[in-house]
Amino acid sequence: MYELHAGDSEPELAPGHYVLSLGTQAYYFQVDGDITDPRQCLERVVAGNGTFYSACKKARTY
Repeated sequence: MYELHAGDSEPELAPGHYVLSLGTQAYYFQVDGDITDPRQCLERVVAGNGTFYSACKKARTY
C-alpha cells in the first residue's frame, strides 16, 4: 500500500490499481503498464460490518 502526503513533490506511482480515499468517499484509478510492484497485491475480506483490504501476507512472484 502507498501513503501519499500533501508535501510529496511529484510522486511517481508504479503501474497498478489505486484508490484515493477522502473521508467517506473512495475514488478508484489505474496507472497503465505491467504490474511489478508487490505493494500492488491486496487481499479483500468481506465481513458482516464491511469490506476490508490489506497487504498480501504471502509473498507472490510478479
